[in-house]
Amino acid sequence: MKVKTLEVLGFIGVFLIGVLLYFAYGWSQENQFIAMIAPVNGSLWELMKIPFFSVLIYGIIVYLLAKGEHRNLLFAKVLSAIVTSIFCLMMYFGYTAIFDQHILLDALVFFVAVVLGQFLSLGILSIQKQLGGLNFLALILLMAITMTFATFTYEPPQHDFFRDQETNTYGIPY
Repeated sequence: MKVKTLEVLGFIGVFLIGVLLYFAYGWSQENQFIAMIAPVNGSLWELMKIPFFSVLIYGIIVYLLAKGEHRNLLFAKVLSAIVTSIFCLMMYFGYTAIFDQHILLDALVFFVAVVLGQFLSLGILSIQKQLGGLNFLALILLMAITMTFATFTYEPPQHDFFRDQETNTYGIPY
């Protein structure tokens, strides 16, 4: 399948992976590996895993199905994951400044951010030139962000951004 077709399908694919990630930690019976990529509580920090890792998981699917069309895929997906996560956070803070937080609005925010991220990814994948240095930078960023998510899942700072507002807990509940 062509990479551009897969990216268009990614509007729905990334969203569905995100929905699955939302429930993955509980469904996995609190598996410690799953905790690194799926939220373990309702803190904003933990919920940021959803856009970030859903884009990357979809990137793996694209890699497997694209049949050799992998030029700049790593850079496209890492940048898209970062931008999607930032847009989710910005839109969440924007709408909660006006309205009460609601799961349907959260889902809409996530979908809009996914659409923006997928357009960015599609644009990068349209570049004909191999972006070797940027692909390497993307790999470094991917490792750093993944390690940060994992570290702060197990040892989160005592800050409101890392606190589950409902349970008043941080990180993995003990």
